Amino acid sequence: MNVMISADDVVKVEIYDLKNQYFGATKAFSFTAKKVLFKATGTYTVKVMSNNLPEMKKGDVMMLVFEYCNGNRYRTPVIADECCKSYFVAQVDEVEELEERRRFFKMTCNEKVFIYGERLTGGQSIPATILNINLGGVLLKCEAMELHPGDRFYTVFFKGKLKIITKVLRIQKNLEGELVGYGCQFENISKEAEDEIARFIMQLQLEERERRKALEEDDF
Repeated sequence: MNVMISADDVVKVEIYDLKNQYFGATKAFSFTAKKVLFKATGTYTVKVMSNNLPEMKKGDVMMLVFEYCNGNRYRTPVIADECCKSYFVAQVDEVEELEERRRFFKMTCNEKVFIYGERLTGGQSIPATILNINLGGVLLKCEAMELHPGDRFYTVFFKGKLKIITKVLRIQKNLEGELVGYGCQFENISKEAEDEIARFIMQLQLEERERRKALEEDDF
């Protein structure tokens, strides 16, 4: 379906091929239109930039997924009008909203936590940072040690108030091949713990809303 949104809400662009193979994500992009990006009539140009784009040529078809600050995601197939190693340009027309369950609604954050496990860390608490979070898991940054898919540990939130069993599912890198973090899933999460995470996500939403409101006021 076609929707009307603000280009200012876009925080990230993910790149896939038509077989749903993931090539990476970037926060470097620009649009020809600012206030109305997608609407029932009209086409807008998007320029997606990265130093490590997949090999492309003019006329190639890619699938772009636009992620917004409120967690909504929209996808659209695009045809490359212009491309090189560091960017490509395409036209955006009809956009389909991805129907994702509340459980997978995620918010960006910078929450300091600790992880520990007898087998993984020898029972020692290791500092880490939550880069984004939803009710199903987190994107975790851990500079103190290297993690691998299948690793399990406890994640300790809110100064020890909350402890959740967490499993590493994937290693996430950006288009430059640099490590971003570890995509992790919560396991055996209790209703009480899920409620705590839900309240935390809601607080992040409120803070983001206030931040964006302050930025808009600064524009005047």
